[in-house]
Amino acid sequence: MKKFLFLLAAIIMLKHVTAQSFEKSSIVISACYSFDYNDLSQQVNQYNIPNSLQSLSSKAISGSWNFEGEFGLFKWLGLGAQFKLDNYTTSTNPTTGARVTAAGFETGITANLHLIRNDRFNLLLGADVGYSQLTYSTNDGFNDQVSGNGSWIDFHATARFYFGRFGLNFTAYIPETNYETLSSSSSNWKSGEDILASWKGTGGGVSAGIQYRIVN
Repeated sequence: MKKFLFLLAAIIMLKHVTAQSFEKSSIVISACYSFDYNDLSQQVNQYNIPNSLQSLSSKAISGSWNFEGEFGLFKWLGLGAQFKLDNYTTSTNPTTGARVTAAGFETGITANLHLIRNDRFNLLLGADVGYSQLTYSTNDGFNDQVSGNGSWIDFHATARFYFGRFGLNFTAYIPETNYETLSSSSSNWKSGEDILASWKGTGGGVSAGIQYRIVN
């Protein structure tokens, strides 16, 4: 009886030691806040002036909430879905002195390669790709806005630390958003006033958050 109990305890301990933070059929949900810096390549069009399209460059800082669910297709490969809410702060309008802002969201799929897996730590490399929406506000008192739909992709490296099923995550990533055509429904534009016609952003960012392993 003592030998049986000793063997049972040894098996339980061995199973605990060899437990993995991510396995086939694992389900992990996570939430995090990210901060990134974007180099913007934009085109502006002067209202009611033909052939006035001009290119310009600027910078933007973005803060985002990210929500993700991932399923272990294999012990080394996870597939899932992500939803992201963005809030940009860009340059000040030199004419009005107002701070131009932009907000949007992304939704799409995520794929992760789980390079290191043990009971406390999981290191993964991955990519997100999907649909993005942007609304750009001049904040000049006339409620002038432009908006559009576009594409979104990022490449990331994530470290997940576990304390049982609950854990913390830290990510470094390279994002890109592209809105080839932006439009406005506003009637407040003045002849000759610049209107944003397209937006492409690339940069880098970091995030921190929490995750919970529901299954496995």
